[in-house]
Amino acid sequence: MKQAIAVSGFTILTGSIARYFSTINNRHPEKDSTTIEYGLSNVMLPAVLVGSNLGVFFNMIMPSIILQILLTLLLLFLSVQGAFKAKEIYDKETQRMRNPKV
Repeated sequence: MKQAIAVSGFTILTGSIARYFSTINNRHPEKDSTTIEYGLSNVMLPAVLVGSNLGVFFNMIMPSIILQILLTLLLLFLSVQGAFKAKEIYDKETQRMRNPKV
């Protein structure tokens, strides 16, 4: 479990770097700017760094079974949250299709 966390982190980093270099020259289709929103990355980066450091710390001090339980609970929580959001979007789209504004 602990090795899988490290490997997945490295995989995400590698994929992010590859995606950055493959889209670096792309332009936004509607305005004169890059497709990468650098302002958003400046806001998110501190939280990502703190979360990454906390994750490394907890990975070192916690036994594998506790990490597995916590990650399973997180996955369950995010799955339920995603399902509720998907239903909300589906309901809005269905209502919009039934009552189109003319």
